[in-house]
Amino acid sequence: MPAIVYECDHYCIIDKEHGLNTEPDSRGNPSLMDWLRRQRPEFFKKWGPHPLHRLDRPVSGLLLVAKSLNAHRILQPLFEKRRITKKYCARVEGIIHTPSAVLVHFHRKDPLNFKAIISSQPFEGSAEIKLSYKVLSRGRDFTDLELKLITGRYHQIRAQLSYIGHPIWGDTLYGSKVVRSDSVIALRAYHLSFYCPFQKKQIRVEQMSDLGQWG
Repeated sequence: MPAIVYECDHYCIIDKEHGLNTEPDSRGNPSLMDWLRRQRPEFFKKWGPHPLHRLDRPVSGLLLVAKSLNAHRILQPLFEKRRITKKYCARVEGIIHTPSAVLVHFHRKDPLNFKAIISSQPFEGSAEIKLSYKVLSRGRDFTDLELKLITGRYHQIRAQLSYIGHPIWGDTLYGSKVVRSDSVIALRAYHLSFYCPFQKKQIRVEQMSDLGQWG
């Protein structure tokens, strides 16, 4: 079940569960905004809330949602200028021996196959992407990671980890051999922090997951 974990007059931070779209789609799949409309209908009386970023349907974690058009206009540049820190935790297949690194690749969205195309070299229509990781622990056949997005592109984390040979557990779209009946992938957005321009203070929210739940 989703939950509002932080709220002020201008925005809220919601912990999205896996299996929910961030916003409604043409197929009528359940979405976080549908849930919010039921829980807090007063938000929708005027312009209505609007997410400032997205999480893929099989991913859980923290989302920043503006309550008004004015709040959206003020907060959106924080993402564009990379002044909002987003951290993730993930379980990936195989053993990553390097304790930490920054992954640099080139990315393009493939809208026909709903995937990201990744290369180590620039190619037509591509943009440079960066992702840092730190190893949290290692198991017999998996590695648990903390991840920090330096850029933010379509399926970036999922595609980059797959490209280096370590797909996220359960992410069959990107080559995982671990198949779960609930379609969950072992990726969670657990940390958001930024300087709030309304309250004039640093905001930090963390909702860590028990990595052991991923099997």
